[in-house]
Amino acid sequence: ERGYYTTTPQTFGQYIRKERIDRGMTARQMAGQIGCTQDILLTWEQDNRTPGIRNLRRILQQIEIPQKYLKTALSKKYDIDKSLLFNSEEIKERLLNGEAGKGGVLRAMRLSRLKTHREMAKEMNIDPSTLLDWENERHKPMRKMVERIKSFLLND
Repeated sequence: ERGYYTTTPQTFGQYIRKERIDRGMTARQMAGQIGCTQDILLTWEQDNRTPGIRNLRRILQQIEIPQKYLKTALSKKYDIDKSLLFNSEEIKERLLNGEAGKGGVLRAMRLSRLKTHREMAKEMNIDPSTLLDWENERHKPMRKMVERIKSFLLND
């Protein structure tokens, strides 16, 4: 059942609801601290939607969220392999095994850093639409760019 209080949350939404209630805050108060509307917060708490990267960072400024909930929320929203999220060793291993141009690896790397396309593209000195195309595998990076991606990620 969604939207109820539980001491053992199973989902991202249940976790943020539990934290809000444990702090004695109304949805309106928590939403004000996060910088979203009460309706949006309640939608997240009921697991009807997952916050995007910017809102997720705002939530994390207010609530420390265990990685398992972040992984579940991000993998649900962005359709990505949970095992890659926040797993720099696995990402590096896949990079070294020739997967630097694969969309899932690039997306996992970006999401693990809680970066938007625009922010990550700026760090990589490429156009955001290029990164989006690579992540969605509409285009593959040229060999020279694959080396640049590897260098960027491995030297991080």
